[in-house]
Amino acid sequence: MTAVIAHRGDWLEGPGPLPQNSVAAVLQALDAGADGAEVDARMTADGVIVLHHDAHLGADDAGAGCRLPSGTAICDARANEVGHLGTLSGLLEALAEWAGRGAGAGEEAPVLNVELKDLPGEPGWDAGYHLVHDVARLLVEAGAGEWPGPRGGAPVRVIVSSFDPVALAELRRLAPGLATGLLLAPGADWRAAFSGAVGLRAVNPADADAGPELFAAASAAGLAVVPWTVDDPARAAALGAMGAAGVITNRPRSVLAALGRS
Repeated sequence: MTAVIAHRGDWLEGPGPLPQNSVAAVLQALDAGADGAEVDARMTADGVIVLHHDAHLGADDAGAGCRLPSGTAICDARANEVGHLGTLSGLLEALAEWAGRGAGAGEEAPVLNVELKDLPGEPGWDAGYHLVHDVARLLVEAGAGEWPGPRGGAPVRVIVSSFDPVALAELRRLAPGLATGLLLAPGADWRAAFSGAVGLRAVNPADADAGPELFAAASAAGLAVVPWTVDDPARAAALGAMGAAGVITNRPRSVLAALGRS
C-alpha cells in the first residue's frame, strides 16, 4: 500500500486552517486517514528543535503572535521567543499518545518523516551537525521504529530525510536502526545519487522526476521511492501503481480518495 504522508500536516484541506508543521496539523492528518506526516526540523539558539520550514521567521509567524521581527533567523531565536512553534519532542509525545488511544496490535504506527533543515549555506549551518545529533537522540529515546517497515511495537515509524548526504550518513552512524531518505532537488542527477546510496533506505525525488526509469533503478538499488510534493490525486495514484512506497502531499484527503481510502 502506498503511504499518504501529509506535507507539514493537514493544513490545507482540513475543516479549519492550522499552522503548517504544527502538532495539531499532524494529528488532524492522522485523524483524516493519512498514514503520517512530514515535518521540518530546525534548532534554536538554545538548542531546542522546533518545526519550521523556512530558515527565517515570516508573516505567518507574526500572525501567530511571535514578537520577533520578520526575517529573524530561527537559529538566532531562543525557544521561549518562538513558543508558537511546535517542537519535535512535543510532536513525538503527541504521536505516542495518538497511537496508544486506539491502535490495535495489527494496526500500523503513524509514519513521521523528519526533514533535517540544516544545510550548507543556510544561516547557522553547523559543521558539527548538532541538529542531527539531537534529532537522533530524541528519536531513539522515543523508541521510534523505521519506515518503510513494519510497526514492530514502535509508537511511531520514522524516516529522516535531507538534501545533505553527509547529514544522513552522520545520523546512520549515531542511530543505525533509523531509516534515512535522500531528498533530490528538481532536475537533480538521480543516477549519481544512486551510485552513492550506501546505507539509505529511500530516495525522495521531486514529483516531476519520478518516472519508470527512476523506479527501476531504485528497485535495483534496494531503495524505496517517496516522491514530493504530489498534489494531483491522479498523479498520486499513478505513482502508487508504479510502486511508490509513499507520496508526500499537501492534499492528503484528496490523495486518500484517489487511492480509494477516503
